[in-house]
Amino acid sequence: RSYRLILRAAAARSKYVSYELLIAIASRESGCRNILGDGGHGRGMFQLDDRYQQAFLSTHRGCKSGTSIPRYKNALAKGRVPTVHAGATRCCQIIDANVNQAIVDGVRYGDRRRLAISAYNAGYSGALTGYRRGNSDINTAGGDYAKDVLHRMGK
Repeated sequence: RSYRLILRAAAARSKYVSYELLIAIASRESGCRNILGDGGHGRGMFQLDDRYQQAFLSTHRGCKSGTSIPRYKNALAKGRVPTVHAGATRCCQIIDANVNQAIVDGVRYGDRRRLAISAYNAGYSGALTGYRRGNSDINTAGGDYAKDVLHRMGK
């Protein structure tokens, strides 16, 4: 699919996100489709929530759900999704920021990526709370977000 080159380019600019991780997150979030989800709040291949990502969505071009052709000035209005490139880049930024925060918070080296992946779904605070209780996935959808994403990566 054409989106694979876009995901490779986004991952190449990330410190902690690989192409395989982007594919695994996109698979979990949307089945690798650039669609509306989560009752209209999840936007695009990476299901960026319009309740928390308003600034991002309002400053990036938008597509009609189910497409990847940018037709609108922004992706904020209902029914729109960001371009695959913008969504992948934002996903990388979120994961990178989560890993950096995990470093600051003293999370063990081997646990940082998993916590960052959980935080993509549960928010950093929710994932850190779970981590401190023994499982960063406790507050994620299904209670298995990072576990499932890593499984999809083959890890």
